[in-house]
Amino acid sequence: MVLEPGACYLIKERKAESSYRLFSRLTRKTPGLVISRQFPDRVRRERGVVDSRVIWLSHTPGQDYHNPTALGSLAKLISGFIDENQGVVMILLDGIEYLSVNNGFLQTLMFVEHVNEFVMQRKAIVLIPVSPDALEEKELALLERNLTDLRAPPRSKPRRGVTRQLPYVVLLIPTKPELRDECVQLRDRVPKPVRIDDSARPIGDKIRDASRGGVPFIVLVSGGEALSGIVHVIPWTGKETWMSLEALERAFKEWRLHG
Repeated sequence: MVLEPGACYLIKERKAESSYRLFSRLTRKTPGLVISRQFPDRVRRERGVVDSRVIWLSHTPGQDYHNPTALGSLAKLISGFIDENQGVVMILLDGIEYLSVNNGFLQTLMFVEHVNEFVMQRKAIVLIPVSPDALEEKELALLERNLTDLRAPPRSKPRRGVTRQLPYVVLLIPTKPELRDECVQLRDRVPKPVRIDDSARPIGDKIRDASRGGVPFIVLVSGGEALSGIVHVIPWTGKETWMSLEALERAFKEWRLHG
């Protein structure tokens, strides 16, 4: 789905790999803040976080650490970072499960609701990865009710005209040569017909030529999509977005219906 400013997004995944990849993409020109259970140096080394500030949720005092039981001051830290950057920031809150262990789920939920209400008044985007296995079904449902589920399908605008006969409707573009196998895994899970463009041409040229050729869905594969089920898509509207494979299937059906 399209990431609109002023919202907190729930990303359900066992490991926060997709969340960090998305965060890295969206902080190329936007100030970023990572709040994580992992040590800051490890986050920067293993997650590719370069220029963003990293806050370590830990009981051990140190630079850029924050006590996980101090939810009030953590909320102030987040709101302060947002206001310091005129509201236009990207925040990755990786550690909801750890906060829940230290504070109880209800207190953690109240903290999330407070952050969500503050963010809605600004242009910030907050990513909150959560492992479904780490929470009870009721707890996960409460988070889903209060946050925007990234896996939710977008409302596509109807297209007018007649759907053209295209050689393929989905183009998979690996961002690195070694990701062709990832594309092969995705090939059977996206709408057909589909093509993989692993040529040596620049990615920008591939995207431009596919767009000019009327390909409705261009998928940029950066690794891990087959496992997470979340893909980076450039649809026929030209507005880049992230969506689940299920949402891509529904978007394709609607595109075909209104084509």
